[in-house]
Amino acid sequence: MVHLVWTLLGITELDPFNTIGHESSSDSLARILYGIFIIGALVLLVNMMIAVLSHTYERVQKNSLRAWSFKRAVTIRTYRDYHPIPVPLNLLSQLFLALYRRKSNKYNDLLDNDSETRAEALDCMIEKLKVIYFAKYGFAFPLSDENKINSMLAETDRNREMCNQIVSRVFPDPSKTDALTHSVGPLAWKSAGIHIEEYMLAYVGPKLCNTCQFISRREFHGARYKTPFSRAVPKFEVIMQEGGMKRELVVGVVGARHDVHRVPGEVRHTVGYHACNGHIVHCDGSNTKHIIEGPVVYRGDLIGCRAGFDEAEDGVIPIFFSLNGQPVTQISVKFEPGRSQIFPFLGMSHQGIRVLAKMRHSDVQEQEERESLGSSDHDFASIFSEAEQNMILYQTFETVEEVKESSDLLQEFVQEKVEAITQEVKKQKETFEEQNRKIDEMNRTLNKILNILKDKGAEEATEPF
Repeated sequence: MVHLVWTLLGITELDPFNTIGHESSSDSLARILYGIFIIGALVLLVNMMIAVLSHTYERVQKNSLRAWSFKRAVTIRTYRDYHPIPVPLNLLSQLFLALYRRKSNKYNDLLDNDSETRAEALDCMIEKLKVIYFAKYGFAFPLSDENKINSMLAETDRNREMCNQIVSRVFPDPSKTDALTHSVGPLAWKSAGIHIEEYMLAYVGPKLCNTCQFISRREFHGARYKTPFSRAVPKFEVIMQEGGMKRELVVGVVGARHDVHRVPGEVRHTVGYHACNGHIVHCDGSNTKHIIEGPVVYRGDLIGCRAGFDEAEDGVIPIFFSLNGQPVTQISVKFEPGRSQIFPFLGMSHQGIRVLAKMRHSDVQEQEERESLGSSDHDFASIFSEAEQNMILYQTFETVEEVKESSDLLQEFVQEKVEAITQEVKKQKETFEEQNRKIDEMNRTLNKILNILKDKGAEEATEPF
């Protein structure tokens, strides 16, 4: 019986299981373990074979339509060239086809001429399409949605540079001489860490500051105009061309001994307008800071600062701040005529900031100069030549059209993205609702089970022993 059982498992030689002498319990245990191993291996191999057969069946099932189509195509290609009429009846059909072909030669000539005309028309159409394509896209493929956005951003950067160049040309008043507008350039400023070129001031940082290189490194650097405010020149204007990442620009009023590394508003009797957050900070004689909330300054905005000499009284002078011609606030600063002076100040804290700054005359003097010079000297034609005017107008109109097309494309792209995100959110919401329903059902089921268990426990507790 033992030999028969081992034979069913494929074991015919039992000599390795035989021991010398009597059979012990370890021999029986070895046979049992070996038999379990053989049975487990057989079950595992059978499962693997079933999995392989299932995978093969699925693969054949997936490719069945393709294989059938291929066999059908081969069969059709094989019998396509065969004559449909069997031998010998096909002799009659061949005679009939020969007569028919002879009669249809003229008709075939007409078809050939028609096909040639059609081919010429098609070639002409292709040439026209090529001309239209190269005129629109050049030697490149049409842009995708992502590339259209990148192209629009690059075009926006170029437009910014063009606007900066126009502002740089228009910001200085060409009708006035340097004697009237005061000196410009590095000699007109007391600065540290600021690159100055005519009306333009840009942040450089510790690399251009001797104090930071040899004594202590500081991030804030400023420039004080050497000419103080006066009744003839009471105005100071600044245009932010580039604000960098944080727009940490400060426009203020300081004294003659002010350190260019100190922020206006942190030193007594100084005031500063912070572009990044719109705060106007003033430090009075008791070293107390006063903060006034104002509008935030962005790229292209014009900050104005005017010293009110006509309104000065009791040893103080009002400083008026404006943004794009709109009044912001006024701050009173200590001022003693004949003994103390106040100066314009610009401060910056990081790379990427570039501004245009200049002093301006009082409104009365500007009005007199306009009347003496004539209104024609201040119009658009006096600033640019005719060729420059045409170029600027052409570029402006062309830029407007390009920006309009780019904005339409961007709007369509954003709308598609919003719709896709909305659909995805709806699907997720439906999934969450379904999961919540399943969780509620599971909670109800668990509560029922707990109630049943409680009832059974109560019944068992009440039953007598």
